[in-house]
Amino acid sequence: MSAASPDLRLQPCFFGPDDSLFGCHHAPEGEDRHHGVVVCPPFGHEALQFHRALAQLAGHLARAGCPVLRFDPYGCGDSAGDGTEGRLARWVEDIASAIEALRARAPGLRRVSLVGLRLGATLALRCAAERTDVDGLALWDPILDGRAYLEQLDRLHAGVLARAHVLPTAAESSGARDQRLGFPLSAEFVADLLSLRLTDAPLSVRKALVLRSHPQADTAPLVELLRVGGARVTTHQSLQPELWRWEEDFGRQLVPLPLLRRLVEGLVEDVVA
Repeated sequence: MSAASPDLRLQPCFFGPDDSLFGCHHAPEGEDRHHGVVVCPPFGHEALQFHRALAQLAGHLARAGCPVLRFDPYGCGDSAGDGTEGRLARWVEDIASAIEALRARAPGLRRVSLVGLRLGATLALRCAAERTDVDGLALWDPILDGRAYLEQLDRLHAGVLARAHVLPTAAESSGARDQRLGFPLSAEFVADLLSLRLTDAPLSVRKALVLRSHPQADTAPLVELLRVGGARVTTHQSLQPELWRWEEDFGRQLVPLPLLRRLVEGLVEDVVA
């Protein structure tokens, strides 16, 4: 079997303040539909776990005619900054920078939508609340309660540590943690998460897709908020606990193709006609 040819439409790039953010621009196939999408990744181990899935999602959207930009927030992945410098407010600004970077690479855009997974979905929601040029949202298992999310990370971290062939540090034994699953969490970032709640901030998006696959995700309050704001909201539920199990080898993580197709359909349903 011959090696697959490289995707020449995928263009790595740096953008944002001092070119500190790394992203990948997926140029659309065929006719430009004038609808761009920014992909907002989750945090920590979930960013690794779903990296391949989100790359495939971007490819599907580009083949449907949408220019797409996926990126690493500041302090994450291949972007500048140390892992201890992550803050929610900065990452919302990074999404705004990604929107501007996508517009610069696809100047014919008339619409921009945001698609986010977990914490990325929450930050996409916040970014949309601060702007008037976000046309649509696709929110996959958004985190609406930061304290509950941190407790989930704590339980997963403790479970992995119990099976690991290492002894806990003195700090771990005392219950103090400055990281979860190998990703640093500064005191400031923990405070950000503990104060994270679903707000009633007004939204001006035209449409939204809210997708639930995580067994502990509760999306009903968000759906109500979006509808009150006037958005045309579509929901999709497909609980898939196996997607959220810890995998030491993230290369074995399943790519949820039915969920990716639903996201693509929800984003481009009224654009590709």
